[in-house]
Amino acid sequence: MRRWQGELMKIAYIGSRGFPGIFGGVEKSLQEMAPRLAARGHEVSVYASDKIATDQAVYEGVYLRRLPALSTKHFDTITRSVLSIFDCLFK
Repeated sequence: MRRWQGELMKIAYIGSRGFPGIFGGVEKSLQEMAPRLAARGHEVSVYASDKIATDQAVYEGVYLRRLPALSTKHFDTITRSVLSIFDCLFK
């Protein structure tokens, strides 16, 4: 049986509150999955809050993109997500 050899992908995770995972289940699963994908050769970027736990630009092969957001209860995630989408489109 022939195994399919796929091309490497550029993967961007948008909407994460923090990386490495310090907030909850989604961030913890992202912390496990993103470095594994990067180790396989994929280019993985995580768009997260500018208040994340590390000051590194690369964490275990994963590119960390810090973007500001409106620090309000209701607009924090949505403003960061919109900025992340525009950043993905133009990079």
